[in-house]
Amino acid sequence: LLVNYNTRFRSRSGRTALSDLLSHLIGTYDERSTMIQQLLDSLPFLGRGIRNTFFICIIALVGAAVLGSVIASLRIASPVMRRLLSVYVDVFRSIPFIIQAMWAYFAFPVLIGKSIPAMVAGVMALTLYEAAFFSEIFRAGVLATPAGQSAAGLSLGMSRSQLQRRVVLPQAVVSMLPVFASQTVLLIKDSSLLSVIGVTEVLYQSTQLASQTFAPVTYLTGAMIFYAVVTYLVTVVFNLVYRHLQRKAGVAVRSA
Repeated sequence: LLVNYNTRFRSRSGRTALSDLLSHLIGTYDERSTMIQQLLDSLPFLGRGIRNTFFICIIALVGAAVLGSVIASLRIASPVMRRLLSVYVDVFRSIPFIIQAMWAYFAFPVLIGKSIPAMVAGVMALTLYEAAFFSEIFRAGVLATPAGQSAAGLSLGMSRSQLQRRVVLPQAVVSMLPVFASQTVLLIKDSSLLSVIGVTEVLYQSTQLASQTFAPVTYLTGAMIFYAVVTYLVTVVFNLVYRHLQRKAGVAVRSA
C-alpha cells in the first residue's frame, strides 16, 4: 500500500495526495465486506473469546483479592509471616507475567507429571501474579490509617474485631480503592497475554480469525476496541463507587 501510495500520489500536493489515499482505502474496503460486517459475521467465534475473557478476569480477580487480603493480614499480624510472604510478593512482582503463564502451562506439568488445561494454568498464573500486587494494596491501605485512631478506639472499649470493622477498614477501603481499580484494569489487560499458551480468550480468537481471513486490521482493531470499552466501563464504575464512598465518609466526619 505504501509503495502504491508513493508511485501514484508522490507528485501531487499534500492535501490532494491525502485525499486520494483516503479514497483509495475507502474504495478498497467497499469492494469487500465492511469491518463491522466482518465482525458481525464472526461474532459466534469471537463470542467464545469474550465469554472466556470475562470468566478468566472474574475468577482471577476474586481469587487474587481473597488471597491478597489473607497475605496482607498475615504480614501485618506476624513478623515471621511478613518475612516469609515478602519473598512470595517480591518474586511474583519481579517476574514478567508472560513468563509465569508459560511456566505454569509448560514447566509446572512436567514437575507434577500431569498435564494441565491451558485455561486452568492461565487462571492459576494470573491469580497468583495479581495476588502479590493486591496484597500490597491492602496492606498499604490498612497501614495508612493513623495509629491514633486505633488507640482511641481501643480506649473506648472496642474489641480488635470492632476496631477493624468500624475504624480501620472503612478508611482503608476509601484510600486503596483508586489503586485497586488501576490494578483491576491491569488484570484485564494482562489476561490477553494468556493467548500465548493457547487460552481461547479475545486476543487468541482475534488472531486466529486474522490469520484465517487475512484481515488483521478488522479483527485486531476489534480486539483493541473490546479492551478499551471494557476497561473504560470498569474505570467509570470504580469512579462512581469511590465518589459515593467519599461523600459517605464526608457525611460521617461532619456528623462526628
